[in-house]
Amino acid sequence: MPEPTGDSRLAESEKSWFAGYYEEERFHPFGMHLRMERDLRLLRKESDRGTLGRVLSIGCGDGRFERMVARHADHVHASDLSPEAIAIARQCAADEGLTNITFEVGAAAELGWEGPFDVVLCMALLHHLPEKEIAPFVQDLFERVAPGGLLYTLDPNVDAILRKVGRIVLGQRYNNYHTADEREIDPRETEEILRQAGFSQVRYLPVDWTLIPVMYLFPRGPNWPLRICGWTDRVCNHLPFRRWASGFSLAATKSRS
Repeated sequence: MPEPTGDSRLAESEKSWFAGYYEEERFHPFGMHLRMERDLRLLRKESDRGTLGRVLSIGCGDGRFERMVARHADHVHASDLSPEAIAIARQCAADEGLTNITFEVGAAAELGWEGPFDVVLCMALLHHLPEKEIAPFVQDLFERVAPGGLLYTLDPNVDAILRKVGRIVLGQRYNNYHTADEREIDPRETEEILRQAGFSQVRYLPVDWTLIPVMYLFPRGPNWPLRICGWTDRVCNHLPFRRWASGFSLAATKSRS
């Protein structure tokens, strides 16, 4: 769940939406697993370290991705505003015997975790923030990243072709799959914000075309359509129209000097 904003009513609405999201598992579990595997593969490829080192994850949700990351990291510090999500995350980490991961309820800036971190994760977070808050938020993240470290983000793309089609086909139903505050964001504008914050290199990575929409539209059913979506996305990510992906990641590196 996203970091808090000035609108407390919106924050409470977000908490309620995400509580139901995790409790009811409003997504296809196998599709979510494929999504997390893909994100981890891309993250490890972008990191030039043998291990991901010390990791900070902001808005970790139920910690599925962070528990996968922990197997390749020294320690993971993960936070979320949803008590329900953190309760699930802690129980699952205990069940899996993970001792190098810490889950806390609250905003990361208020938890007193001292940097620097080798990797900072903002998975599906920036697009929940008001536009005017993104730049100062990213600047704070820059200060938390170690020299030579990596900021890795994942967000929906404002230029996405399938999202425009989805709005036409689904009509008002489209809003059932999104919270009131979220929106698609511009990859180029976000890249520039990261550069202005001080990151020496920012790389655009097309990530998703069909997998995420299908895993929400069809939360129950066989696994094979999700696997086809995963392979379809891998092909599309290498085609000339990659800037129109439904979801994109930015991998931003902080200079060592």
